[in-house]
Amino acid sequence: MLIVAGPAGVRRADHGSSDDPAAHRRTLADLAARIGEPLTPATAGDLAIVAARQLDEYFAGTRTRFDVPLDLSGLPPFRREVLEAVTEIPFGHTVSYGELAEMAGRPAAHRAAASSCSHCPVSLLIPCHRVVHADGRVGGYGTRVDVKRWLLDFEQGRPERVNRRSSPARRARRG
Repeated sequence: MLIVAGPAGVRRADHGSSDDPAAHRRTLADLAARIGEPLTPATAGDLAIVAARQLDEYFAGTRTRFDVPLDLSGLPPFRREVLEAVTEIPFGHTVSYGELAEMAGRPAAHRAAASSCSHCPVSLLIPCHRVVHADGRVGGYGTRVDVKRWLLDFEQGRPERVNRRSSPARRARRG
């Protein structure tokens, strides 16, 4: 998992990226160019470390909500509103893209709400995996629908479908 934080909060949390260190360096260089600031490695008190601890607690089953500050300042206003609405979806529950659009104050904007989820820069910390199609289909999660299904099964307490040894977090750490 790649976590990038600045003074105002976590700017990026990406579990779908490559495990290749060179790919991480390219992602970091691209992000630094876009935000116009150099990026430095995290130290013990940094928000990236706090976010990593909270993610560990989530996967250990002891955390159901993240409270690390997020920096969504570079996003368009509607996308921010949608992602802020996503944070209100309780652990173990799902809403449809249409319900999410309604939560964000634009009931007819279900496609825009779906697009906002698919471009979320801080996945997991904003639980876009909790948003599904109205007919119950899981829907997309970038290119990682298997990860979305695993997260939903994990949160909905389906131990028969969740192998903790093959969790997305463990696979990322093994890289």
